Amino acid sequence: MATVMTISLLWTVSGDGVNRILPAAVFFFSGLTVPLPLLPDWMQSLIAVLPFRGLADTPFRIYMGHMPLQEAVFALVHQWLWVGGMILIGYFLLQRGVQKLVVQGG
Repeated sequence: MATVMTISLLWTVSGDGVNRILPAAVFFFSGLTVPLPLLPDWMQSLIAVLPFRGLADTPFRIYMGHMPLQEAVFALVHQWLWVGGMILIGYFLLQRGVQKLVVQGG
């Protein structure tokens, strides 16, 4: 029942809520507002999983030489896995949306 509820929440008429919340989350979790190493330890594990670190924190650390090569390669692979996952999710949602599509007027 919970998955049906979650998927039904994705089909909204207006995306204003997501468009207002997501930029703030991206700025925070990418390290643009507060450097990520200054955040508490309990939040570090969450940030390590999310893709936002690769927007600002990882490129800055690679450029400044604060990230070893092996760790930089892992960070880039992590980003490519997120890209592939988002493409697959987008493809799935597009296919579901086309099945539910109702065109009025022709």
